[in-house]
Amino acid sequence: MLTTYRALLCGLVPAIAACTAAQATPSKAGDPALTRAKATAALGKITATGSDCRYLALSGDPIAVTHLSNPDLQQTVARVELSLFGDKTTERTYDATVLATIVGKDPSGDLRGNHHIVAREGTLRTERDVISLTPTKDKCILNAKAKIFYKDGTGEFAGFSGTGVAEATLNFCGGAGHAVVYGLLCKAS
Repeated sequence: MLTTYRALLCGLVPAIAACTAAQATPSKAGDPALTRAKATAALGKITATGSDCRYLALSGDPIAVTHLSNPDLQQTVARVELSLFGDKTTERTYDATVLATIVGKDPSGDLRGNHHIVAREGTLRTERDVISLTPTKDKCILNAKAKIFYKDGTGEFAGFSGTGVAEATLNFCGGAGHAVVYGLLCKAS
């Protein structure tokens, strides 16, 4: 099922030792993507379903890794800054870590991925996000766009689910990439 994707990554992964440090423009602290205005603009076509809705903005620098026990299992991991925006005056920022795992491939060629967003205050999980990869001139760098499906959460994120979008630049030669993720999360009514 993942044959094409595995072939692409298997061709890139051995290049880790041979690649020079390709740059994918890692983020700096205080990323301008983490604003209410950017989140609402990115999510303009997504309709809120539920109550106590929050906009989520997340930014980080994922590093692509191959799992030690299973070289076909492709993952990224990143330390991220996450902001949640409630009503017009509510804002909360969290330090978190995101683990992303490719779990399948659609007939269209799009990948399916799950994300675990882990903070001291709680976790959020996504399930079967739709991820499209586009090669760049640099053989180490791929651009990604995704539709995110927030499934559930724990702690301060308990009861929230929703939909979102993401854009990322991923470096498969060992360097950091950059990702910006938005979501509209609500509690069931």
